[in-house]
Amino acid sequence: MKSLKTSITLMVLLCATMIVSTGLAQAQKKIIFLNNKSTSFPGQGDMGWVSLLQSKGYIVTRDTLTAGTRTAPLRQGQIDTLNMADLIIIGRTTGSGNFADTVGFNQKVTKPLISLSPHICRNSDRLNWMWGANFDNGGSPVTKVWLKTHPIFTGITIGADSSVQMIDSTVGPYKSTSLFRLSVGQTAGNATVLAMQSDTTNRSVAIAYWPAGTAFASPANTAGGKRMWFDAGTYDNNGAFQGGSMNLTAAGQKIFLNAVEWMITGSVTAVEIEHASLPKTFYLQQNYPNPFNPSTKVTYQVSKAGFVSIKIYDLLGREAATLVDEVMQAGTYSSTWDGMKFNSGVYFCRMQSESFSTTIKMILTK
Repeated sequence: MKSLKTSITLMVLLCATMIVSTGLAQAQKKIIFLNNKSTSFPGQGDMGWVSLLQSKGYIVTRDTLTAGTRTAPLRQGQIDTLNMADLIIIGRTTGSGNFADTVGFNQKVTKPLISLSPHICRNSDRLNWMWGANFDNGGSPVTKVWLKTHPIFTGITIGADSSVQMIDSTVGPYKSTSLFRLSVGQTAGNATVLAMQSDTTNRSVAIAYWPAGTAFASPANTAGGKRMWFDAGTYDNNGAFQGGSMNLTAAGQKIFLNAVEWMITGSVTAVEIEHASLPKTFYLQQNYPNPFNPSTKVTYQVSKAGFVSIKIYDLLGREAATLVDEVMQAGTYSSTWDGMKFNSGVYFCRMQSESFSTTIKMILTK
């Protein structure tokens, strides 16, 4: 019996070690997220995607400046910076014309690259991954998995008809069910198609992959590293993405995270951290210490991905500080407020989301 208990203990410790090791390895991975059209929504462009990656331990650097066109190609310093990352992701909040340097982005950038923007993949003076000059709307949020054995579908429940609900069309202001798809008569070219939208026509590609060395539509233009197109969401909600929206279902998020891991490491770990600890309600905990001088920590819970605002007000209702003002994934977080520059007295900390609002009282003493 003692031997059995010892064996069980060792197995538990081994599993725990595997989970911790997975988390540490993931935390060391660096992602450069390009979204250089987000200036219309300062600090918010594609933040739903960035927050999701950060919640899984990735170090994400948002880059709103890097661009490379046919007339103004990527500079060597920019190429070197991109190649220092483990993965590059091009977000939805991008101007496709800023990614037309096929030699730079396709060949000289040798690190894996995922594009969430369909227009960047087209062959109309863009990156030329697809054999198509344009995209339109009309695609379906239900995805048909074509290559079920591919690692990015690890842990995903796939229907008998090969379908997975990847897109949540209730997210965003337009509640659209219409996805980007290639225009009539256009295809994904030399890509390995991993998933299609439910109509499964050649132009309804949902996820496509190009191994390093794949020839693109442009002559003498090949992939310097792994490339992937990941259908990022609804057609009509494009503007909402600039405001930070991310409309993947739980299954869609899992597939995306698997794709990120696979593009970086070439595999997807079978060990999955249990998510039972995720908060089930929004909650703003009383700050600690309280009273405080000069700083205090505010801990809060987010039960559903969405926009969260936490602000500090004085007794007259004037805004004193903003602690949080962005799209956040479900989880438990904390922020610190430094009251060094403020007078002693009573302050109020207010947390707001789409469906939740609460306030706590804080006392600053000097």
